[in-house]
Amino acid sequence: TDKSTNTCLPCHAQCLTCSKEGRYGCKSCFGTDTLRFDGLCVRNCPPGFYYLDAVNEIFMCDPSCKTCSGPSAAECVECKSGLLVQLDKTCGQGCTSNAFIKDSIKCEKCHPTCSTCHGSGDLDCDKCLSGLYMLPSKKCDSTIPKGHFLDGEQVIKCDETCETCNGVGPNKCLSCISPETFRLNKESKCIDCTKDYQ
Repeated sequence: TDKSTNTCLPCHAQCLTCSKEGRYGCKSCFGTDTLRFDGLCVRNCPPGFYYLDAVNEIFMCDPSCKTCSGPSAAECVECKSGLLVQLDKTCGQGCTSNAFIKDSIKCEKCHPTCSTCHGSGDLDCDKCLSGLYMLPSKKCDSTIPKGHFLDGEQVIKCDETCETCNGVGPNKCLSCISPETFRLNKESKCIDCTKDYQ
């Protein structure tokens, strides 16, 4: 509406109905066009094509892409059958070691502490980066917490009576929790001194 003359103005040619002048004033669109959140009507693209807003036209994707956001091979959104969208947005088989397959269509980067993983979180590591240890929670860390020991590349929890240990079980303690209550015997077991033992 033109407020000075109180007359209705035509909608932009892309709009079926509108709330204001211009391309971004659409309320509904013609045919199969889609109304975007910002009031712009855009053409629906068939697989293998993308929409270029600047010229309101659709163009062909790179042949490796099933769907894309632009013309290059590094702008794939989805790949043709048997291929995955890589971290660099190209299509390829499998994922690099620092990535995992998400939704069967693309590779996503592992958490920065993981060298291999099955998800993007810090508890989704399968193997840690060099210099980090795999904790029982599957989190990678640079320190081994008290009450745990290193077994190869994995950190394992000690017996509940051990403060430090060199293996699983009550006879693998190197020091005991609560030294006022527990004492380390010659079999590397922490004995509760508050109870009578023979």
